Amino acid sequence: MEHVFAGAIDLQVNGCCGVDFNNPDITVEEVRKACEYQWRTGTVKFLPTIVSNPKDVIIGVLSRIKEAMFDELIGLSIPGVHLEIYPALGAIGCHNPNYLQNPDWSFIEGLGELSRMVRIITLAPELEGAIGFIKQAIANGIVIALGHTLADYETIRGAWFAGASLSTHLGNGIPAVLPRNDNPINSQLFLAGLGATFIADGFHIPSHVLKSYIRQGKGIGASAIVTDSISAAGIGEGAFQLAGKDIVVSGGKASPKGRTDILAGSVASMLDMIGNLIDMGFSPQEIGWLISKNPAGVLRLSPTEVSQSEVRLEFPQVKRVRIGDHWVI
Repeated sequence: MEHVFAGAIDLQVNGCCGVDFNNPDITVEEVRKACEYQWRTGTVKFLPTIVSNPKDVIIGVLSRIKEAMFDELIGLSIPGVHLEIYPALGAIGCHNPNYLQNPDWSFIEGLGELSRMVRIITLAPELEGAIGFIKQAIANGIVIALGHTLADYETIRGAWFAGASLSTHLGNGIPAVLPRNDNPINSQLFLAGLGATFIADGFHIPSHVLKSYIRQGKGIGASAIVTDSISAAGIGEGAFQLAGKDIVVSGGKASPKGRTDILAGSVASMLDMIGNLIDMGFSPQEIGWLISKNPAGVLRLSPTEVSQSEVRLEFPQVKRVRIGDHWVI
């Protein structure tokens, strides 16, 4: 049975099909290649995501992506970028500890025209200066997400009160062992008014746990699915890079070299995640909210912007994809 919908919107794409959005030498051709991969797998809009890096690398990547966005189809597919550059030391996941920094609004402001590309910034609210940074970002139209944090409930609540509205890949980017009650997952999961993204690849969160997080925790209306994909997505197993770190993919799972206990993003496409959501018992309408309507709301996309795209899906195959006035598949 064919389903027609506006297409998936992925708020977190570190890379795909051999393209790394943390490579300062990324080319326009590579950005277009990544867009084509996204179209083939049901995603029509996505945010290239930059993780912890030296500041000059962040600026270089932003400049390359901005250049690529002058292409009509790329510009329609990439509404901006996601900066995931302010993790807490105890919850860095696969981020490089050499590049940790506190939230610094002067850096964002100093990006000039490039700062207009920034749609989401993920930070740990316990970092020095985080609350003031959140207020500045919100005043400038940037969505603040909480992630890679070990903050207690009061700190998380304070960040939400300051304007944070989202949790990034909730349930991940955090140590495996946490306090029984007052832990960052519980604090974010049950804080009304704070939306959340989740990775539905089957590795980051067991299916029964994810289903509970969405149905009994956040609710369908406040949840969104992200791939958090790296350059290995669509390629297969082997050795890859993420922000200068060696990543090994084995058995469909990406981990830093020599650290199989840590995940390093996913290698799944949004189409893969749709299949997992179907297996979990989510209806087509619910999946539409999780992969399309809710992320569009996070980005405050207008009905006109949403209607720019269309996907005709007969699972597990994407039949046709329209971007603007162009049928790209």
